[in-house]
Amino acid sequence: MTARRIAAAVVALAAALGLVACFDSLVGDSCTSGFRNSHGTCVPIPVDAGPHDARPDATIDASPDATVDAAADGMPDAMMDAGVDAPVCTLPTVDCGGICTDTTSDPNNCGGCGRVCASGVCTASTCAGSLSGHIIAIGHDYRSFHAAMARVLGNSIALGTHFNIGIARFAGTAAIASQTGVTQAITSALQQIGRPWHAVPLSASPGPGAFAGIDVLVVDAQTGDGGDAETTGAAWQSSLTSFVASGGVVVVVEGAGGVSYRFAFGAALYTVGAPVDASGQLATVVDATDATTQLVVSPYLAELTSVTFPGAPPSTIATVTGRTIVFHITRP
Repeated sequence: MTARRIAAAVVALAAALGLVACFDSLVGDSCTSGFRNSHGTCVPIPVDAGPHDARPDATIDASPDATVDAAADGMPDAMMDAGVDAPVCTLPTVDCGGICTDTTSDPNNCGGCGRVCASGVCTASTCAGSLSGHIIAIGHDYRSFHAAMARVLGNSIALGTHFNIGIARFAGTAAIASQTGVTQAITSALQQIGRPWHAVPLSASPGPGAFAGIDVLVVDAQTGDGGDAETTGAAWQSSLTSFVASGGVVVVVEGAGGVSYRFAFGAALYTVGAPVDASGQLATVVDATDATTQLVVSPYLAELTSVTFPGAPPSTIATVTGRTIVFHITRP
């Protein structure tokens, strides 16, 4: 065969291959392997072309990577940030140290992570069995306060049984400035502690059910006639005794010239002498192991209208020059 005939045969073979490739693209809507469609003509794929070059753009967008990206875009940021090691807990469970825990029934995390029931029984976020009641007297009326003073109040209230603490207030004759300061101090301190709270209306008069739904009673800094305060306290004695015996917490706030101590005497909560002004003095925590002094800076400044309690019980947890400014009584 002559060279001219060989060349003609090669050209004919190449044309035939091209026609087969194009015919396949017309039938199967794609060119045969090794070819791609370019303006209606099947042309060979360059050797250095990537695998995506042989596919339409739509096919590239629908690749598995795109599907993964789309799925990730639909995930909450918190889930993406948490990483694979963070548990995704569903209510009523919450994440306690990396473990999904039902705080409504777990005796080691009852009502919140780390709250251990001495009885070993947790029902409806509350420890079952015999509970200790608490009475705390604080020589600050919170007309003015700082973080350490607020923390004393917050820690005292955090002794409440339920994680979401139900707080009632006995306002009585307390000054509005003091009531407002107490509310602000409670809010700021419990936010730091990580405990929610809600206000519960106090019954207008003592009696059965007067403390239903209440974990903590705050007696605001009473002013005015001491005899009237004592009489009022006596009227509440029976109800308060039952409340404390069932695990309730009573926090009595006192200010300069105040008569909350007379209310406390009438209610049989505690007995002390008339408070002594301690404004501007340094208060020192003397019992750092008490629940009410956790993370309280010592010493701290006793703001204006602060007082100490003469004849206070031995359960003193903070003093001003040896005089009691805060004490904590626990009753079985």
